[in-house]
Amino acid sequence: MNTNTYRDINFIKGRIMDVGQAMIYNCVDENRRQPLAIKRKIDVDENDELHFSLQTEFEKKHCDGIFPVELFFYRKGKPFFLTVKGVAKNSKGESDVTIRMNEVDYRELPDSTLSGWQKFKKGVLDIQAAF
Repeated sequence: MNTNTYRDINFIKGRIMDVGQAMIYNCVDENRRQPLAIKRKIDVDENDELHFSLQTEFEKKHCDGIFPVELFFYRKGKPFFLTVKGVAKNSKGESDVTIRMNEVDYRELPDSTLSGWQKFKKGVLDIQAAF
């Protein structure tokens, strides 16, 4: 698994569990992705694989075999989001999908509680700390 941050896998697993929901896309090709579902229960196992259950006929129809996926983890009020790219695997007739994470992009959002002056001051202090 390749992460675009300095975070370790336990940190990523914790953030996934903290958000607790994801928008799941089937990657049709390099430029197109098809929304599959919003899942509110995604588990991470000891092998660092993600698991979720198929519930609708639409999901069962489009989640058959092995296919590339992208998961977007975000919850309003959380100061971060994650994008996970990987390969999903589902056997015909099964309701459980397993995703092997290949790439994780973790981003922290700017603190929206700060006023304009506080953001400016924090920026100046960050610049001063860099020198």
